[in-house]
Amino acid sequence: MEISKREKVLITGGSGLFAVNCAAALSERTDVVLGFHKKKIELTGINGVSIDLESLDNLRNSISKIKPTLIIHTVALASVETCEANPFLAEYVNINLAANVALVTKENGIRFVFISTDQLFDGQKPIYSELDEASPINVYGRTKAKAEKEVLSVNENTLVIRTNFFGWGTSYRSSFSDLIISSLRNNKPVFLFNDVFYTPIIVQTLVECIEKLININQKGLFNIVGDEKLSKYDFGMEVAEFFELNHKLIHSVSIMERRDLVVRPHNMSLSNHKVSSMTGISIGGIKSQLILMKKQLEINIYKEIQFL
Repeated sequence: MEISKREKVLITGGSGLFAVNCAAALSERTDVVLGFHKKKIELTGINGVSIDLESLDNLRNSISKIKPTLIIHTVALASVETCEANPFLAEYVNINLAANVALVTKENGIRFVFISTDQLFDGQKPIYSELDEASPINVYGRTKAKAEKEVLSVNENTLVIRTNFFGWGTSYRSSFSDLIISSLRNNKPVFLFNDVFYTPIIVQTLVECIEKLININQKGLFNIVGDEKLSKYDFGMEVAEFFELNHKLIHSVSIMERRDLVVRPHNMSLSNHKVSSMTGISIGGIKSQLILMKKQLEINIYKEIQFL
């Protein structure tokens, strides 16, 4: 089941990693509009517009012109260090702007998807479900946890997605997998944490799960992640093996050695049992995700993303 061709999907944060990959995944089967704030990009066959999320009046005017039937909100101040250094800016971007979009979707009967994070917990449990109470340990996590509650309070029909994704990045914004692949191709060493764990998912599969949840009229919290819990080091080794790169350049290090970093959870692993059982989608582990990533190299729009 797919988002209908009759849908018009507006993706905020249009120049971001998730937004461009989401647009690529949706573009062949529905009308996609990327909403830009400062940076504008061009993707073949995808419309882009400037959109002001700060002013409710301006936002309402933009929505009345675009006439989306679904909005996917990806705007976030996601740098843990920047959020810690600028807590008021983090609250404004991560909470206030999200609440503005939630309000306008509520007013206009537009379906709303809010992209959250997996950095919502203290990392003490081996894996977290949607029933676990958020216990963030830094400003970024606290603002995203508050944003989840705010958007659901403003628009009870919001679909909140907790995730940690990877995909092909752009020249101006590399993804985690990009950094690994690029460094290894250039014979540069890569230092990856052996004691930070997560459950990564490729954007294409993430979007497919979101589509299915929308089509069966779901709302509330959903973890959409891969089946496999692994460390950042393990992820890097899997990427190196799959793309036939020199894994000997990858060095295993502990996050405990990085005293310069803002405190963050050592375990961000989420359970995808709820979304898998509800949608019937078998998400798969890291190897199946990397197969999809490699196949994307044959698709023109993904090639285009890499040169943006």
